[in-house]
Amino acid sequence: MKSASAMIDITPPIGISICGNVRDDDLARGTHDPLLCNAVLMESEETSVLFLVLDWVGVDEAEATILRKRAGAVVGILKKNVVVSATHTHSGPKIITRSGFDYRNDEEEKYLNKAFDDIVEGVKSLPGELEEVSLWGAVSDIEGHNFCRRLRMADGKVVMNWIEVDPTDVVCATGDPDKQMSVVGMKRADNTWQTLMVNFTLHAAICVGRDW
Repeated sequence: MKSASAMIDITPPIGISICGNVRDDDLARGTHDPLLCNAVLMESEETSVLFLVLDWVGVDEAEATILRKRAGAVVGILKKNVVVSATHTHSGPKIITRSGFDYRNDEEEKYLNKAFDDIVEGVKSLPGELEEVSLWGAVSDIEGHNFCRRLRMADGKVVMNWIEVDPTDVVCATGDPDKQMSVVGMKRADNTWQTLMVNFTLHAAICVGRDW
């Protein structure tokens, strides 16, 4: 099989609304780390697949469909073979219109359109960069990094773990977290790694409340 990958900068401008921030205001004050769209194009004899993973809290279905169509067109694959997902970072822009957000303002729309343009431009070269690789995979349980945030109380109610409660009234968490980390790697003929793809269930609500 063959694969190629790219990291595309989709960092929004300072002052854009942050999705899920805990400060009194919800505006970005600076950049701690760039936000990226990580793109991986994989090709076998049977088919090709393009993965696009964005450092956003989420992607609405309508926007994901647009991105899949545009990105698929420039790399020469079907829209259905473009997989769009998000890291669910809460230190990124508010571009989704669900979960209580009814609309995007003009600045957010402008950023979203530019990000899509940059992503499409960034994946355009991937077909010409495909390399022969071997496919590797591994799984492992990771302890101590994720947990269930929903608590079952003695009165039968379920509350989120940021709610101040009497610890003696907590019966248990409502479930166990998925501790499995899955890794897929593409290795070149010279035994060097070209691409690593990692999946781990974790709510990335980090860096909020500070100066970014």
